[in-house]
Amino acid sequence: MNLGLGALGFYLAIAQPSDLIPIVEPLSVPENSASVEREWELFQRRSRDRLERFLKTPAAEHTFENTFESIEALYADSWKIENWVAILIATHPSEEIRSASSRIQIKLADWWAEFWRDPNVFKILKEQSVTHPPKEQEPQALVREILSRFDEAGVDLKSETQEELEAYESKLNKLIQKLAENFVKTPSFLLLREEELKGIPLESFAEFRLPQGTYVLDLKEWWVYDLLRTYAQSDLTRQKAEHLWRSRAQTPESLDLVKAIIRLRQKIAKKSEYISWAARKLEDTEFSTPRKLNQFLNAALKDSTQSFRQHRKEMTALKREITGNPKARLEIWDLAYIERIQLERQMKMPMSGLREYFELNHTLQTTFNLLASHLSIEFVERKDIDRWDPDIQVYEVRDQRTQKALGLVYLDLFPRPDKDKWFFSSAMAPRRLISDTKYQAPVAYVSGVFVKAPQGQKTLLNLEEVTTIWHELGHALEELLTESRYSFFAGSHSSIDAAEVFSTYFERYAARPDTLRQLARHFQSGEPLPEHIIEALSQMPSAFWNRERILQSIIDLRVHQARPEYKAQSLYKEYYFSLPQGVDHYSSFSHLQDYDSTFWIYFWDSLLAVELESAESRGKTGLDLRQKLLIPPHGIVSTKKLVEDYLGRGLRSCKEILKHL
Repeated sequence: MNLGLGALGFYLAIAQPSDLIPIVEPLSVPENSASVEREWELFQRRSRDRLERFLKTPAAEHTFENTFESIEALYADSWKIENWVAILIATHPSEEIRSASSRIQIKLADWWAEFWRDPNVFKILKEQSVTHPPKEQEPQALVREILSRFDEAGVDLKSETQEELEAYESKLNKLIQKLAENFVKTPSFLLLREEELKGIPLESFAEFRLPQGTYVLDLKEWWVYDLLRTYAQSDLTRQKAEHLWRSRAQTPESLDLVKAIIRLRQKIAKKSEYISWAARKLEDTEFSTPRKLNQFLNAALKDSTQSFRQHRKEMTALKREITGNPKARLEIWDLAYIERIQLERQMKMPMSGLREYFELNHTLQTTFNLLASHLSIEFVERKDIDRWDPDIQVYEVRDQRTQKALGLVYLDLFPRPDKDKWFFSSAMAPRRLISDTKYQAPVAYVSGVFVKAPQGQKTLLNLEEVTTIWHELGHALEELLTESRYSFFAGSHSSIDAAEVFSTYFERYAARPDTLRQLARHFQSGEPLPEHIIEALSQMPSAFWNRERILQSIIDLRVHQARPEYKAQSLYKEYYFSLPQGVDHYSSFSHLQDYDSTFWIYFWDSLLAVELESAESRGKTGLDLRQKLLIPPHGIVSTKKLVEDYLGRGLRSCKEILKHL
């Protein structure tokens, strides 16, 4: 093999046979907690048998297949149950099943923490990597990836240190799970009178109205907060909503949990011989060290200053005009409200009227059609597949040319009691080769919280909800379109640098003028969205969004460098807008649970997404994107290099890309 072909040439050199048979496995639908426990017991039995065979195989009989590929198969098996119980916790209506899933989630995390420190397994793998190193690049990457997991876990550390690490990590997993539960269960109710809701269509809140005419609003529901911050004419109402949203899990218990999580992460890092948790997390990323990432983020903050200040000046002037107060200050709770008024003036139409152009069924079907045309795929609904709620839809994604199944995507788009209150996409099963003739088709799960219209009425979406579903489908398609040989390199999870690139690309694709011309149709008349409105929507400013993402990334990095002198409140005040009084940023920063030290990828990947768009002006197509970026295994070559090879040039400067973001 010629390894000098470059990132794309490498993939073309090992492209897998087109006659592979996909194995499509729908998600198991548990009947009760015993069903969940049974899946865990089956996994334990399979993993025990696999490890027993692994350890008993004589050294002379060791091969790449029965060592590294055996561990990869174990990892892929655990992935399926790990993400299955996670999605049950997040979406299943049964408290019994969610509780059983939570118990297994902790057990599985503890199981892997112990596995990655097993010196006997590590010794066999290390010897195999030295005596019989693989020659192909993806197997070579598998060796590096698996051995790095052992190194990161501290397999070479003293046994007493390993025991301490296991205890710390077990405790950390439980604390994170408890904090996640608090996000869902902590009450976030706001009691408002009708006059305090002026500007908001009250029919939206009809279910929350009490007999005496007041409204009890649950701000854990994103759409409730979004309506209040965007439409409430009362400055005090918007202030209350902003305060409650940004402190929605701010209980004494949650504050203590956040502090304990950060302290434990630092202890784990130090015990693992890293200077900080951030250093541990960033080691294999584009920026590699906290110092390099800090330099990038500080430069980005500087590059964004001019556009931020200009937009703040314009929005402050508009607030003063609206209020008639020449000294009015623009506050953080004004931003969505004032930007909405500016956009309505440009559209010559109220924002609420936009919803009439995005009826859910039409929007979904048109989205599928546009993605099918762009990527040469098809979406086929599978009504024969069982699910745990009748509103969940399942689609099989197929290749247009071969009609071969690429995988399944579950769409769970409406809220339920105790279901997570935000949008997310989860990879339920990774794409991987099972044999020389078969591959495991990936499964993705998209969860949302669209407000379902009453029976007999149409469910209408706002533009943000439309772009959000494209964002989450982007995550799902990244899982389904890969042709990775191994689960470690399948989809967005395999490289943290690329976790949000394609989802952001498709989110931006949804807001393009050409896309809106097809997506937006009046739900009654079928009329397209007027051209001047499409133009206004395509020019919506993002200066505030960019600025806060950079700032949140800096805060996330610094807190995981154990630098408590950097207070979120003071940084917000200096570089953005002051937080509402008494708000603790960390307790309501849900990404603290998963994107710890890596929240920067949202901003970094948005820069890469803009660069991908720029390639289309030079003739690149959606099929090019699929073949050269989505299909190749991820995490082997850096995302930056893959994008640069695709572009045929280096990345532009952050300052230059920000002009188009």
